[in-house]
Amino acid sequence: SVLSLGLAFVFANSRMSRDVGTDLEQGLSDAATMVDMHRETRTETVTRMARLVAELPTLQAAVDEDDPLTVQGPAETIRQQVSADLLIVTNAKGVVLASAGRDSTALSYLPKGPDEGEEFSTFLPHARGVLELVSVPILKFPEPVKLLGRVNAGFFMDDTLAHQFKGLTDSEIAFAAGGKVLASSLGRESHAALEGVLAPGVPVHRVVLV
Repeated sequence: SVLSLGLAFVFANSRMSRDVGTDLEQGLSDAATMVDMHRETRTETVTRMARLVAELPTLQAAVDEDDPLTVQGPAETIRQQVSADLLIVTNAKGVVLASAGRDSTALSYLPKGPDEGEEFSTFLPHARGVLELVSVPILKFPEPVKLLGRVNAGFFMDDTLAHQFKGLTDSEIAFAAGGKVLASSLGRESHAALEGVLAPGVPVHRVVLV
């Protein structure tokens, strides 16, 4: 298993035996590195796109006027452009002006208050898998800089993504958070066995699935 930004990536091989060779061990390590790199690349891409969205003059003007009708219009188009599963635009007080995408449960995790001017990325357990939420401030220049609100983009690490990573790495993939396996390429029936790897203080490195 590989820990990255509080998120666990778990790799399992259903035919793994006690005599796993060095080549397989190295292959799993390489797979872990590849998955982590792909995730970091996607996070960087979404963050970059969110910054560009936050700089759009039309969006800034609508947010500055606190006008939900004007902001909601382009929200779905923006969501598709940044390839996000969820896009939420809030004003400086944390009030939602527009929401596009499947899920609204992430609303409770959004920062509140006008002093939240930093970028952040967080991982949230979800019934579908793990939701990564990227949040960037909408800032109006020149000096003095005014915080208008935030652009919050989220995307899921779910069974579909696990299967995509499996094709890239030739390894079974699972996504876990909070000590629970939430999505995988192995199926829900394998999650309980995989969670043994995540238990604190338990030195489990190999899981046999039958």
